[in-house]
Amino acid sequence: MTPYAQVLIALCCWREARGEGAAGMRGVAWVIRNRAAKPGWWGHSLAEVVTCKNQFSSLTAHGDLQLGLWPAETDPRWLQALQSAQEAILVDIPEQDPTQGATYYYDATLDNHPPSWATDGRTVHTVNIGRLRFLKETA
Repeated sequence: MTPYAQVLIALCCWREARGEGAAGMRGVAWVIRNRAAKPGWWGHSLAEVVTCKNQFSSLTAHGDLQLGLWPAETDPRWLQALQSAQEAILVDIPEQDPTQGATYYYDATLDNHPPSWATDGRTVHTVNIGRLRFLKETA
């Protein structure tokens, strides 16, 4: 993993899951890893996966309020995000994946109206981590 990829992954984790603590940020990092392990429309590298248009709204969606947020260097959640990125990418034991192979997630605020990909049979729920719902492809 390049330092560039680690910072992008950590920034994504911090922006998307800092409210869920280390466990939530670790889950987001594993989704990125799982996507990179299945090259295709997400991209062929960790950096491509994180910056793929419309995949992680906090980094790519025009108008997302997270786009303008940056962690303070001393924010303990930022340090957790950096650690989550490093652990998820460098660990060689897939069984340590807290998402159970997830390549998608959404926030519980969408439970009443989940994304279409969460209900159309293409994915199956694997686990909840805090307010995040993780899913993986069925095939």
